[in-house]
Amino acid sequence: MSLLVGVMGNSLVAAQESTVTNSPSVEHSDAGSETALNQAILLYVDSSKAYVKGKLTKIDMANPEITPFVDQGNTFVPLRFLSDKLGAQLSFNSKTGEITITVNGRTGKTRVGDTALYINNQKIVMSTTAKVVNGTTYLPLRNVVEDLFQKKLTFNNGMIIISDGDHQITEEKLASLEQELRPKIIYASDLSFMYLYGDGSFHKFEVGDQSALRLVNTDGRFYYIGHIYGSTNEYYRTTVQGEVEKFEISDSERYYLAIGHEGDMYFNSVDGKIAKINYGESSQRVIGKGNLFKEAAYIDNDVIWFTDYSNEGNYAIFKLQNGKKTKLSQADCFLKYVHNNWIYYNYYENNRWTLYRMKMDGSGKKKLTGDADVVDSRISDNKIYYMDAKTKTMREMNLDGSGKRAVGKMSESAVEIFDISGGTIYYTEDNQSKKWTQSLWKMDIATGVKKRLVFTDLNFYNHWERIENVSALGDYVYYWLEGRVYAVKKDGTGRKEIEYFSNVGGAPVIYKDK
Repeated sequence: MSLLVGVMGNSLVAAQESTVTNSPSVEHSDAGSETALNQAILLYVDSSKAYVKGKLTKIDMANPEITPFVDQGNTFVPLRFLSDKLGAQLSFNSKTGEITITVNGRTGKTRVGDTALYINNQKIVMSTTAKVVNGTTYLPLRNVVEDLFQKKLTFNNGMIIISDGDHQITEEKLASLEQELRPKIIYASDLSFMYLYGDGSFHKFEVGDQSALRLVNTDGRFYYIGHIYGSTNEYYRTTVQGEVEKFEISDSERYYLAIGHEGDMYFNSVDGKIAKINYGESSQRVIGKGNLFKEAAYIDNDVIWFTDYSNEGNYAIFKLQNGKKTKLSQADCFLKYVHNNWIYYNYYENNRWTLYRMKMDGSGKKKLTGDADVVDSRISDNKIYYMDAKTKTMREMNLDGSGKRAVGKMSESAVEIFDISGGTIYYTEDNQSKKWTQSLWKMDIATGVKKRLVFTDLNFYNHWERIENVSALGDYVYYWLEGRVYAVKKDGTGRKEIEYFSNVGGAPVIYKDK
């Protein structure tokens, strides 16, 4: 097998309602700009990413929902993150709500719900009160940066720069940093990409011009691409910066790209073998027997947990390690997701779908959902949310199945949970009883109040084209339907078609980059 590395193109397709510049890439800046970056902290509203002393990091490695945010015109920042990065000591009294920050000989005190900030006993009235959101303490941006930490604050169109004085970062460098930090939803298809932003703007670009390609999946860093229906043994691994690698496998063995993970590429063969190309290498090696489905596989280092066809003639969950394939579940089980070293899986029993979990070695099996008929489920903020078709109810429970409660009632037949963000569940329903319609809904987790955002036909004559790739960001909810990307505001108004954008044989691959 040969490996070809290079940039296959950097052409850009003009887009509506957006200013399109060059394909996203981080430009080199002069030494002064780099020095200034190394002495600053950069954040972006609604983004979990940050630059600290010139290095890209996460505000909270375990929780991507911890971000700066705007509420009623006030910008809030996570206090723990800034305290850690600026060398402050932070304490929080959960009983009294008192927050204490000590830094460079100054002690600041305030309380949740209070606008008063006392710095060395001198009172400052903040622009708004401190907040605690899902266990994270936030303070108003300007008050915490300028009054408490006594740093220079620059805020421009969502970009937050915290420095000792006027920063010397060039406009060119800031533009490239904004591209990196600004939250976006990425739709990807073959060698084409579309960035969708929280204000309804977007741009579309290409990193190559090869035809007959189908994008298989992404891990957020790389995008993995094969030819339609495995028509050739050529495969690609690319980034949005246009770094495209082409792999050519000998025609003596027919392989099909199944999934990519952390740069590694996994293939199914026609004779039931799984092969792997390690990142940085140029040849494949067989690692075991089986057949991988990207929707039902979990990879950790060189171990794979996956759903596959069993010798008994039905599907089960297996573990592949060091060439040995071990069956972990009974028949009719499908791997759903892995969280905190637990495998969550669907099992069909008593004419309904249920949700179970088991440990990574197959032990500790436990049924979680009682007598519910589980259509779909998703984990968010250490809770499981699931659609119960039996009672047409959206439900919530703890990871171990305890603490079950009804979030709210659904109107028609449940289809899929797509996104959970900002305390809201975005999901779809359909009606196949004469009406043949489908709807996109949002439901508030705390109150159960729901609102229909989209109502449209369920096109039976066009291969049951469904609403897919739903993702919320900023003021908008984006979705894909019948080859086109759409946007609708979170209040259900302003629905608009963005542009035609399709992956050969189905919907594009989607990734939320926050």
